[in-house]
Amino acid sequence: MSGAPHPVAAIETPPTATIHIPGSKSVSCRAIMLGAIASGPSTLRGLLMSDDTAALLAGVEALGVGIAVSANQVCMTPPDTLGAQPEAQVNLGHGGTPARFMMALASLGRGEVLIDGSARLRERPMGDGLDLLAQVGIAGTWQGEDGNLPVTIHGGPWNTPRLEVGEAASSQFVSAMLLAAPATEQGICVTFQEPVVSESYVRLTVHELQSWGLDARLQEQDGQLHVIEVPPGRPAPQMREVPPDASSALFWAAAAAILPGSSITLTGVTLEDDQPDSAAIGVLASMGMTTEQTEHGLRCLGPDQLSSPGTIDCALMPDAAPALAVACCWASSQTRLTGLSTLRAKESDRVSTIAGELNRAGFDVTIDGDDLIVVPSDPEATPVTLQTWDDHRIAMAMAVMGLRRGQVEIADPEVTSKSYPGFWVDLGRLYGSTESGDTAPQ
Repeated sequence: MSGAPHPVAAIETPPTATIHIPGSKSVSCRAIMLGAIASGPSTLRGLLMSDDTAALLAGVEALGVGIAVSANQVCMTPPDTLGAQPEAQVNLGHGGTPARFMMALASLGRGEVLIDGSARLRERPMGDGLDLLAQVGIAGTWQGEDGNLPVTIHGGPWNTPRLEVGEAASSQFVSAMLLAAPATEQGICVTFQEPVVSESYVRLTVHELQSWGLDARLQEQDGQLHVIEVPPGRPAPQMREVPPDASSALFWAAAAAILPGSSITLTGVTLEDDQPDSAAIGVLASMGMTTEQTEHGLRCLGPDQLSSPGTIDCALMPDAAPALAVACCWASSQTRLTGLSTLRAKESDRVSTIAGELNRAGFDVTIDGDDLIVVPSDPEATPVTLQTWDDHRIAMAMAVMGLRRGQVEIADPEVTSKSYPGFWVDLGRLYGSTESGDTAPQ
């Protein structure tokens, strides 16, 4: 990433604004996977148009899926046989989710697919994905270091529907297998031998499968996921409406939470959404931010003072940690954020980058194992340029922090295009107390 740093000044007047939240990245990626294996053309409305979704769309197109993009929808036309060509190459940039999903999707073809990405993506662990594919008879060849991209997937029929999963580095590998399974001859039956990492995202995958009419079933044991069954059978074509992104909405909820007297309405957002980060908005509400469900969406009202809950368990909502850590900087007392181990292998080591950049801004944040301990403080607003570490969520969290601290510049602001291309336009809207238009649905 390159470009001039983006300045963020302190907001002097509490904002009253409406923000049109873009489509969910998590749901968009899952819908693209299912659209790629459907039995006919599907239309995805409200799909997030970002670096990650563009990379995944390019990947499925390389496997023979027809892609037609218009103003606010994408039409997908799957081939009779996915990946019938003898070989294909796909570069997924920084996209961790697209890379893991593409490994499973490429296995359905009959040729060889080379999957690669950026220097940072080459550092992120991919070995568990190939291990899961090996269980169903699919081979892959690392082209560099074992466990890291680039990798060649040798497509072919899955020879068993049985899959046993231990503790994995990312739930995305499990989701990838579940999403590809309907296009196999036998489907899949996944048995979890250990508690599922980021279980909420696996449940989101099951919900998306069900939204496409697939009879995906889950069984629990002692309150935790134990077995998931997905029968064979390509999903019927769909007109899928992608919901607003709870992770993107969370940044504006955090902004409201730290700006006393603010009123920010998040269009289409509800606290009843299945997306994991919807729960994080509820955490802010438990800390004192008022929420009101309106006909337009969720209105978030900033309190005079946030109360610390003491501990916030982020295990089921790990992507919420950057925004929640920022909010905790202005809580009434110390807060410990736990359940962050998976953040070590995100776009950046988020445990380190959250603490490091907040410390550079003068806040008191320490690391204990994989936990973050945030002690409220009121640092002097001296000018500071904060790094993004090629991480969209770090960039957005630090920008939200700047709304109250002031005197902040965000280096490489273009990194937000990974999940929220209109972020900086919407940030600017808060200063004018007006309605966001650039990311509004067409």
